Amino acid sequence: MSRRWALAGNRFTFVAITFELSLGLVGCLLSWAVGDWPRVAVEAIEVRAAWRDTGIGLAAALPFLAGLVLIDRHPTEFLQP
Repeated sequence: MSRRWALAGNRFTFVAITFELSLGLVGCLLSWAVGDWPRVAVEAIEVRAAWRDTGIGLAAALPFLAGLVLIDRHPTEFLQP
């Protein structure tokens, strides 16, 4: 594999992660714009549960992110353009 394709793969991962994060940000901004902010008037016990749930969500996303990085680093023949 040429060096050019290796750099393109690393850039693709960066663009994919940036795109996904921007979708989350757009969702938060839209919910704020319509007056339905998800974390308004949250009690202390609910904040703890929210952080726990956020951690679980991040942990659930790690295998998919690792798979994306592995596909970029070690492409197979059927995944190449």
